[in-house]
Amino acid sequence: MAVIGNGAQCEFQAIAFQAICGIDTVRLYDIDPKATEKAIRNLAGRGLMSVHCSSSEEAVEGADIITTCTADKQFATILTDNMVGPGVHINAIGGDCPGKTELHRDILTRSSIFVEFAPQTRIEGEIQQLPPDTPQPSCGR
Repeated sequence: MAVIGNGAQCEFQAIAFQAICGIDTVRLYDIDPKATEKAIRNLAGRGLMSVHCSSSEEAVEGADIITTCTADKQFATILTDNMVGPGVHINAIGGDCPGKTELHRDILTRSSIFVEFAPQTRIEGEIQQLPPDTPQPSCGR
């Protein structure tokens, strides 16, 4: 598993995917190396091997699961299309306000997209980059 953005949410995501999917390694990257160091300290003793990566490209290399949970409040491209191979699960939780994204639009156009709550996701999730009539299958509520 790769986690890009290593604030407090990072640790919850890693622990949840460990419990649900049985991951044993988490590759971590943040533009602030101290955030990654803190995440590694907080995950110590939980049965996860934590790897401090120096770039998002390094973090996602070979990952089957990628979680993005960055803090920057802008349209950003944290993952480009060429960084994500077929069959990879992306848990893009950082696109959490209007005008904030983390994924390149090309990733979305070739993916199956599931949202937690469609009306909210339309205005503050990754799919704000897509036409309003884009199907939004729900995995929650």
